[in-house]
Amino acid sequence: VHPRTVGIMELFGISFSWIFHGGKAHIVGNTMALITMIPMIAAFERRPWFILWMMVFMSGFITWCLGAPNTNHIGASGLIFAIIGYIFSASIFAKKYQYWIPIFLSGGSYWFSLKTGLIPQQDISFAGHFGGLIAGIILGFWIGCEDKINKKQLLEKMPKFKPPVKAVKWSDLAKNSRHRKMKSWYMFWKNK
Repeated sequence: VHPRTVGIMELFGISFSWIFHGGKAHIVGNTMALITMIPMIAAFERRPWFILWMMVFMSGFITWCLGAPNTNHIGASGLIFAIIGYIFSASIFAKKYQYWIPIFLSGGSYWFSLKTGLIPQQDISFAGHFGGLIAGIILGFWIGCEDKINKKQLLEKMPKFKPPVKAVKWSDLAKNSRHRKMKSWYMFWKNK
């Protein structure tokens, strides 16, 4: 990602910068994190590939907006921080509490990643990490709102509950028929 430069290659960089890395240690570190995080998204989401692609594009775009001029940003760290932001955001806004299971199982490694990754350091893309985190939070909020709207529309489409017709009691029928008989008897004697 080349921040705030416009062109076809910049659009390519925003979309595919997560594939390119600076060395073997960089690749191994990001790959191990993605191997543990992507299955969570696949297991708990209805549209996992759409959500992952949105994370990639949004984190790349925010990195493009926030990065220092004349710098290059590569690596999947933005995607990793987008997944972390999405996990926390979706568990709060979308009420997807199943995401708390891997958070507790990780034993705080997400918190450590956030703490160390959001401290500006030499040769580490703070804009990529921060942009990914913001992208994940925004996406989790958006998915949460979308789910609420879908649930509301689903409830509106459901047929309305109609109470059952009041059952007629045999005693009411007897009273009415007795009343009719009495009335007809009264009319008979009145007319005579």
